[in-house]
Amino acid sequence: MAVSSEFFCENIVAFAQETQGCSHSSPVNEPHYHSVSNCEGGVQNSMPLVTQTRFHLSSEEEIKTLSLKQVPKKTQDATKWVLTTFNTWRESHNLHSSIKCPTDIFDRQDSATLNYWLKIFAVEVRKVNGEQYPPKTLYLMFSAILRYMRSINPEAPNILAKNNPAFSQLHNTLDGIFKKLRAEGVGATSKNAEPFTKEEENKLWKSGVMMGTDSPQALLNSFFFYNGKGCCLRGGEEHRNLRVSQFQRVEGGYIYTENA
Repeated sequence: MAVSSEFFCENIVAFAQETQGCSHSSPVNEPHYHSVSNCEGGVQNSMPLVTQTRFHLSSEEEIKTLSLKQVPKKTQDATKWVLTTFNTWRESHNLHSSIKCPTDIFDRQDSATLNYWLKIFAVEVRKVNGEQYPPKTLYLMFSAILRYMRSINPEAPNILAKNNPAFSQLHNTLDGIFKKLRAEGVGATSKNAEPFTKEEENKLWKSGVMMGTDSPQALLNSFFFYNGKGCCLRGGEEHRNLRVSQFQRVEGGYIYTENA
């Protein structure tokens, strides 16, 4: 016989009223349920209640700690060193100048303020012995500053972007410093690394394929090899950024200057 939806709903409601006073226990870690009757459709759904026994309540400190674990320790140490150097410079500058560098410069992340003070920092910063940092170290210092600002705010302005007009004065200042340092020979000494022995190098030449002058590919490989060996280039980007202006002809050979 056919059973109408009205009859089905009436019986469910009656059963619920009879068992309303009954109690039962649930396992500690199981979610509790409550019933919602939809008499128009004749369907009864069970909805889980949110409990505190299932999910972990996190904290900002925990999230920060976990995110820092993704950053190599050497990178963290380098960032801390740059921040310490910057804070030491700021204290010294504020002590001897009437124009004070704000202590929250990296927190406010205002482009005009950053452009003004970072170019001054680039000109004034020195090693403990009073000497200037080489171009590559200076560039890495500004990379660490950007890395720190991005850790505070992922949308922090990119102080190293050449196409960002807000930092054009900073870039012009850095370019002037790098040019001056290179002219003075600061940072012009390359590492004497020998990744290949003389015997291994001779094997490459004898192959005629890996290195040589008989084919365009062999010639390109030879240039790549000696650029990496002589200039101590450590990646494809450094090879692509290599410029003729980084070589200075002197008596008996050339002086190579690292590109920042």
